[in-house]
Amino acid sequence: MMRGLEIPKDVRSWINIGLVILLLLLPVIVRGDPFTIHVMICALLMGTLAVAWNIIGGYCGQVSFGHAAFFGTGAYVSALLALNGWSPAISILVGAIIGGLALSAIGIPFFRLRGPYFALAMLAFGDIMRYLIIYLKDWTRGASGLYGVPSLPSFTIFGVTVDFYYNRVPNYYVFLALMLVAIIVAHKLETSKYGLAFKAIRDDEDAAATRGIDTFKYKMLALMVSAFFTALAGALYVHYIHYLNPDIAYDHRWSVFPIVATLFGGIGSVAGPCLGGIIIHLIDTFIFRRVLIR
Repeated sequence: MMRGLEIPKDVRSWINIGLVILLLLLPVIVRGDPFTIHVMICALLMGTLAVAWNIIGGYCGQVSFGHAAFFGTGAYVSALLALNGWSPAISILVGAIIGGLALSAIGIPFFRLRGPYFALAMLAFGDIMRYLIIYLKDWTRGASGLYGVPSLPSFTIFGVTVDFYYNRVPNYYVFLALMLVAIIVAHKLETSKYGLAFKAIRDDEDAAATRGIDTFKYKMLALMVSAFFTALAGALYVHYIHYLNPDIAYDHRWSVFPIVATLFGGIGSVAGPCLGGIIIHLIDTFIFRRVLIR
């Protein structure tokens, strides 16, 4: 939803509920079609990344071109641990913590920069992480990539086996759950005292500082939450595609696409970036790739 377009709150609530119900029923509507489910998994992934980027870029006003660093590192940590015998469920969590929370420490020196300088520094950070993975080939297998990354473990509920390797529908609901959790967290942040501090920093950082707001602390908080969800998305994604190399993990689209989706859906809003991510991915899949590239 674009900023400035006023829709009554109760109408927005019903629209959001309707969209959630539609997403929940989608696998049934498409009868489990593998291609459609795969496209929607990628769309939900992009929606999650857009919501995560919006926390630091939309709420706090710190434009980052380097979120691929968090996405790729979360994916690599989780994949390497899983290939060395760790449970995928645990490796995903560790990947999100290291790729998101730990790696967000880069904000300590980078938040000394502002505006385009911060954005370009984050862009360079993403490329540095990519080359570091290639250089550490004894641990990461370098440009050759990682093969056979295990999927999430299957389980049985009410006599029905939920298999994440052969069936894409369970993966769809995992990515849907991730996106919904990211939206809920973003909404809680926006409506809390943290959201007020974020917006004050976005509007005028110097003025916010003179009013007693610890701008560095709040910027670090926004980056940590944003990076955590980005790294968690990367960790889940690698267990879905079962293969990873530096070009996939640190592709610039993980940095650029969330920005475009957020601008399209409504920067600084809650559900807008999510809808923007889904819509733009569907447009890219069914129009750009099928029509314009021919």
